[in-house]
Amino acid sequence: MSTHAQKPTPIGIDDLVLVTEPVEAAFTMLMPKGWTNQAHLQREHSLNRVIASAVRTDGGAMIHAGDPRIPLFVIPSPYVNPMLMSFSPQFRCQPYSPADQFYRDYVLQNFQVAPGFRLVSIAPSPHFQSIASVVLSKYPHAIVTTAIVEFEHIHEGRRMRCRLHGSTSSAEGMWTTDLVIASAVDDLERIENLALRMMMSRESNSVWQAAQQRLHEHKMAMGQQQIQHTQNMTRIMTQGHNQRMQNIQAFGQANTRMHEARMAQSDAQHQSWMAAQAQADASHRSWMNTQSHDDMMQRGRINAIREEHTVVDSSGNAYQVDIHHERYYVNRRDNTYIGTGATTEQQDLRRSHGVNPDDYEEVRIVR
Repeated sequence: MSTHAQKPTPIGIDDLVLVTEPVEAAFTMLMPKGWTNQAHLQREHSLNRVIASAVRTDGGAMIHAGDPRIPLFVIPSPYVNPMLMSFSPQFRCQPYSPADQFYRDYVLQNFQVAPGFRLVSIAPSPHFQSIASVVLSKYPHAIVTTAIVEFEHIHEGRRMRCRLHGSTSSAEGMWTTDLVIASAVDDLERIENLALRMMMSRESNSVWQAAQQRLHEHKMAMGQQQIQHTQNMTRIMTQGHNQRMQNIQAFGQANTRMHEARMAQSDAQHQSWMAAQAQADASHRSWMNTQSHDDMMQRGRINAIREEHTVVDSSGNAYQVDIHHERYYVNRRDNTYIGTGATTEQQDLRRSHGVNPDDYEEVRIVR
């Protein structure tokens, strides 16, 4: 494969404007002035992802930063149960993948079906190496690899040249990705430089970060309290069960002695014992029904604490999703999901998220 060695055209600060994430003011980012710019926070459970896009007014150039469909990867080890990962869409148990291999597969998976697609070259990205190294500086044994993947395809009748800069970073048993794609029908070097300037300008709001840390600590404390409560309830139920078993055993022994001593009254005593057992069974069924109701209430409380919904697909499979959307669509192949507003239909996913709607199934929120 050939390598990309062209030097980007310099871009001055006058070509960029500072954009603030509009909902929580979580971060700021420099974006192209006069373009249609969007910057938002994609929140999935405890993960916060920076997602941004910029489209030139003539549609001949665009920049996309981040991809919420890519999960957080957990490196397989004896301490990780891969089956547990399959129930959480934002996590996947998978060995670390170098950037050149990962993003080559990513481009082929997402763009190979586009008209006129052609993979041009793959090379390391020194720009992304610098960005990722700064972020992971507190992890002495972190691994970072980067790649530039250049490719082409036809977009709205025009040949679009594209360059993806991406990194895969591994630290403390997990690995993450970061990417930006610059696409243009002309002057790709200038658009690419704009994209890199955007990525290097990302800056989190320190006040927002502190609030997130406090929220995380609160959730951890609530989770510990819930664990302690569950352990206490388990101990109480176990003690109650053992006592009931002892009572039943004592009753049986007494009943046996009475049976042996009073053979003449055996039939009446047997009927009395059967009635007592039926009453005990009814009490036990009532207790079990109460426990089942308590379990449902408990799941509702846990979902409220975690800001989650439990959703079920047509096959009865259950998933946990964030609580901030009204409709959810699950990818049948990798269990990732997309949260949308109430008016977004499945066929709208191609336009709103750039995915194939046939890969997704709408799931039902369990109330």
